[in-house]
Amino acid sequence: MVLYYKTKILISGIFPMNNFELDGFIEKTGLYDENIVDADNSDYIFYTSGHLLNSIYSCKGKVGNYYEYFENEELIKYEVDDKVSKSEIENKILDEQFKKVNLLQKKIRLLTGLGITLPVFKTVIYNENNDFYTYVGGVNWEISRLTVRDYDEEMKNKLSQRLSLYISDSTISELENKNVRYKRALNFYLKSFESQDVGVRFTLLFSSLESLFNIIGNNITKEVSNYASNILFLNSRQRHSSKWKLTTYYEIRSRYIHGNDGYELTTEQENELRDYVREILIIYWNISMTYNIFEPQEMKNLINNTQRDDLDIRVQLFIKYMRTSPKQYSKLYDQICLEFLNKNYSILSNKNIT
Repeated sequence: MVLYYKTKILISGIFPMNNFELDGFIEKTGLYDENIVDADNSDYIFYTSGHLLNSIYSCKGKVGNYYEYFENEELIKYEVDDKVSKSEIENKILDEQFKKVNLLQKKIRLLTGLGITLPVFKTVIYNENNDFYTYVGGVNWEISRLTVRDYDEEMKNKLSQRLSLYISDSTISELENKNVRYKRALNFYLKSFESQDVGVRFTLLFSSLESLFNIIGNNITKEVSNYASNILFLNSRQRHSSKWKLTTYYEIRSRYIHGNDGYELTTEQENELRDYVREILIIYWNISMTYNIFEPQEMKNLINNTQRDDLDIRVQLFIKYMRTSPKQYSKLYDQICLEFLNKNYSILSNKNIT
């Protein structure tokens, strides 16, 4: 039996972007319709879950309330055995879509460093004649703490710049399956978006770094701050600065957890640490895929024994582009081409590549 389906996913906590596409999904804007109360309406799941109210926003000069959602433009072909029942098909597609939406949310949070959530999805299924067959839907009960009005210009720039990067589903899944420490570290990072308590969020972020680098268990502060700063492959001054900051973060974490002085963490401290953890997780992923490294100690050995100019050229390129605004990609490309023509293959330390 040949079926086709299309999935619509509510996006909570994202600032509206034009012509944004990710993994075949197009970001679109919907108009909130408070009159949808019919349980037979296919969009009913969006209105009854409660997430939609947390996701709507209004615009100056426009009447009504709006929300953002993903939807794939092209119908996706789906083949099943003719003997499979309708309910079995529904359960199978529902399970697959839950996994797909969860992975999409994971990648968005990893790339952006923002607590964007994909809380509700609906998948409409058609038969081979493109006639309606059935539909399934699911709800993820994680609630985004972000709203559209929370975005300032800096956050808007971060959103658009960071979503220009690409991470394939298969590589994330492969790394998680082969490196349990990375899987745990990524999970701590993702869970850090959910709590309303800044102290809990901060603690989970640092636990992410411990999962990656604290293998032996001795001198945690030194171990984590050394490797977490070195994997960024910064220049000497920046490396020392990042090491000092990460050491300070660990002391703050310890003071918060073990102290009796009622010390309170700030969202500024959390955001600074989150930016570090995000970049470390992404570079760790890129190195793992490029070098085919999945053992945590092997990764630490590479960090110890590799200068940034000696990194695989693909890793250097990735890091450089990751830290560059998409508006400057063309200029960066021209500079790199010129250096390569002059047989200069150092990228991260090259002062001619700005």
